Amino acid sequence: FHRYANRSARFISAYDIRLSGAEAAWANKRYHGHRTIPPPMLVHVQREIATSGIPLE
Repeated sequence: FHRYANRSARFISAYDIRLSGAEAAWANKRYHGHRTIPPPMLVHVQREIATSGIPLE
């Protein structure tokens, strides 16, 4: 149950900082050791998504 709760908390955190679904999924995989996605990482996440070629919604 704790893994599901932490994963859900990371998605909620990602949506709170206005990430799209693809960005939230990427950040969730990248920061799986944290309960939330660190807010200063927003720029890093968006830069990585832009250069990786992941199709956004």
